[in-house]
Amino acid sequence: LSFLGQESCLDEADLVGIGPNGRVYRANLENGMTVAVKRINAVESYEMMSTSVKRQIQEELEVAGRVRHRNLVALQAYVRQPNAHLLVYDLISNGSLADALKKIKDNQLQLSWPMRHKIAVGTIVGLQYLHFQCNPRVVHCDLKPANIL
Repeated sequence: LSFLGQESCLDEADLVGIGPNGRVYRANLENGMTVAVKRINAVESYEMMSTSVKRQIQEELEVAGRVRHRNLVALQAYVRQPNAHLLVYDLISNGSLADALKKIKDNQLQLSWPMRHKIAVGTIVGLQYLHFQCNPRVVHCDLKPANIL
């Protein structure tokens, strides 16, 4: 992944979101594609982790790598660094539902009822896929407007 060699790789100017497990940055690849990179800081080096923790990380990555649905952002790559795990996703340029709700509150955006319905149905269809069609089933556990893209 070409962005890893850049001096300004994952700097604060490219921060697009902060969550309980890490930060999400915008990164540009050499081929012109822009991706979202979630950086999860490791509490200890990978080599020092127990076998069961390593296995849990591996299982979660395998499940995330298998999930493919038009209403879900797909994991494109995983990079393990000495003090962090980087998960690379397609960047959704429109932002999240939380971003849209803030713009609505600030009178910067109007969301029509048909568009609101489309967002709700898209969310339901994505969750239905995770909960009932994935094998093994995936429970999201962190559904909130910031996670609806």
